[in-house]
This record gives sequence, C-alpha cells and structure tokens, in this order.
Amino acid sequence: MPLDASEGDRPAVTPEDAADVARLCAWFEAGALVRPDHAAPNFLDLVRALARLAGARPAVAGGAGAERLATLIGPAGHYVFVLVDGFGARFLEFLAPDAFLRAGHAESLLAVFPSTTAVALTSLATAAWPATHGICGWWVRFPEIGATATVLPYVERFSEQPLETLGLTPERAFPLPSIVPTFTHAPLAVLPEYIVGSAYSRYSTGGTPRRGYGDIRGAMRLVREHVAAAHGPTYTYLYLPQLDSMCHDEGIDPVRAGRLLAVIDRELAELRARLPESARLVVTADHGLINVPPARESVLRSGDPLLGCLWHEPVGEPAVPSFHVKPGARARFARMFRERFGATHVLLPIAEVERLRLLGPEPLAPVTRARIGDFIALSDGPALLYHLPDGESPGYLRAAHSGLSKDEMVIPLCLA
Repeated sequence: MPLDASEGDRPAVTPEDAADVARLCAWFEAGALVRPDHAAPNFLDLVRALARLAGARPAVAGGAGAERLATLIGPAGHYVFVLVDGFGARFLEFLAPDAFLRAGHAESLLAVFPSTTAVALTSLATAAWPATHGICGWWVRFPEIGATATVLPYVERFSEQPLETLGLTPERAFPLPSIVPTFTHAPLAVLPEYIVGSAYSRYSTGGTPRRGYGDIRGAMRLVREHVAAAHGPTYTYLYLPQLDSMCHDEGIDPVRAGRLLAVIDRELAELRARLPESARLVVTADHGLINVPPARESVLRSGDPLLGCLWHEPVGEPAVPSFHVKPGARARFARMFRERFGATHVLLPIAEVERLRLLGPEPLAPVTRARIGDFIALSDGPALLYHLPDGESPGYLRAAHSGLSKDEMVIPLCLA
C-alpha cells in the first residue's frame, strides 16, 4: 500500500463513529478505562526528567511534570534507571509491607498509550510521544517496504526475515534518533543476553555501550561494575523483562508474581546498599498487565470477510488492533466490525484518536498516520483480537496489555 493510499478515503465522522466515541468517553467517566492525561505525571515526564538530569545536550524539552520529577529525583553523580517490564502499580500489593520497592514508592505515573513495550521503549529512546515517533505496537506496518514487522525483534512478522535484508534500515524505521548519545553522564544499557546485540537495542541506545546478562544477579553485578569503574558521572539503564514474560505465560497470580518480585526487590535493595551515596536508583515500568479470559480472545482467519476489506492483516496489538482499510470499503468494514464486535469494542477513526489525543498531545506525524491506518479498536475490558495464518495456533496470552484499563496504564515510580 502506498503511503497515501487511504488519504482520499477519510470521510467525515459518521453517526456510528460518534456513538463509539461517546461510549469510549462514558467508559472514561465511569472509571472502566483511564483517559490519557498529559498533564498528569506520566512515563514521558520521567523520561524527560532523567534525560535532563543525565545532561542531554541540547536539553530535552519538558513541561511542569518533567520539572517536578527532576526535582523529586534530584541531582546525582550516578543514575541507575531500572525498568521492570509489566510492573504495574497493583503489583506493589504482592510484596511484603516492608519491601524495598514499597518503601521507595514515590508516586504513580501513567504509561504511554498503547501501553506496551515497543511503544514505551521507543518513547524512552526518543523522549517523544507515540504520536510523533511512529511506533504504535508490537506489529508495525512499514509502507516503505510493503510489509508488517514484529518491531522489537526487527523481523518481518510471518517469515521472521530480518528487516535489514528487506531494505529497511533502523534509520528509516525509526525516524527520531535516540537521545542517549547526547548524555553527559556516561551511558550503559544492561540488557538480557538474547537482545543485547539486536538491531532495536543498537537503535534505542544510539550505539552507546551495552552489556548482556544471563540472570538477575548477574545484571546487578554489571550495574555495580559500571558505576565502580567510572571516572565521572554515569547513567545506567537496566531492563528486566522476567515479570512480563511470566505473566504472559501463566497469568497474574499473586503468589507466583510475588515470589519473582521478592527476588527482584531483594536484588535491588542489595544493589542500592552497594552503590555509592552519590548514586540515585529510579525504578518504574513500561506498563501493567491484565488477565484475559479465554472467551475474550478472537482470531480472524484467512477468508474472513473483515480481512477482505483491508490492505493487509491488522497491526498494532491484539488488545488494540489497527486497520488499514481499502478505498471504498470503509463503511462496509465499519458496519461488519460493529455487528460482530460492537458488544465489547468501539471502533475509532484515526481522526478521532488524534482529536482525543490518545497517542500524545501533538498532532500525528505523517509517519505515524501512515503506519497506524484508518481505525483502531478498543474494549472496556480485557479482550484480544488478531489475525493468524491458517494452521497457526493462537498461542494464548493469559495476561496481556496495551489497553487503557487502570491495571495496564498505572505504573509505580520508586526512588532510593
């Protein structure tokens, strides 16, 4: 599909569109969903505060929220920023009352939307909203090569062929560069061994040093070594994906999740005790998680009439799918979608996504608009909707994220 294939197929909002917007706003008012509030303390405020404190040059623009968080964190010779994937604010309840992270809980933040890792990590790399940086989910359609990518592994979705072999360099895929190379505090990213050398890791760190770890204790050792060997100020980023992976596979169970969090909590407490007084430890998450009942999972197979209205399979996230509709098929697609999924979902035209500022306060960048398509779907509770090739198992996710529920959108900020 060419970049502007659907530009002429964006009519005015229909009464059905307006009704779905009204339903979504009612979900916000009732507290079923959390409306993105860019004036509230949020993940991007924290990213911009840390960039400012780590000496980003030129200084990263930030509002009152970023300034307040920068003051809360305070000046330090060494910043250690730990991102615990999936660590929504509710997970603090699974820890003992005197746990290190509970004692250090400074306040709660809102995740970026969609509340998912690929989106949050790109906002972390660029200090930009999804509306601007163009990554809006696990699966991203790149019109430049006419293919859908699984963006963090940086491969074509179905063949798993590396995108670079298809002619898509990271510089083209990610239009905004990483800000990490501009830090005056010497950066290091401590990442799991299996991703430390990936194309996305190279992009997100701007080619600055990275080290891979095998287990959580080994990760803490690498952090300590970086700080101990430094001859000046440092910024160390540690990514811990273990909680998210476990919950996807097993669901959110307070006992199992509590055991894993207790390990992370003890290791972070020991790390803080062994860091110099001039260090500041900052812990947060990219998003939270929510359990998904099996009955709330829907799969679109080849030959489905809905797919016949689209240029290609839905992209984005199973919980927030987005659709690129063929010219002339918009009304038919919207009617069929609402007939089948209207009891649980709203279907929002991208113009309404932009008007509601769901992806950030700025207008959608042309690259974002081209990649996200014509509609997104949202539900008022956990629900997954995606396409699979014939014969492929759904690979059921017991817990998921990317939506607007409180459990997905509210994340903790812990300071020590």
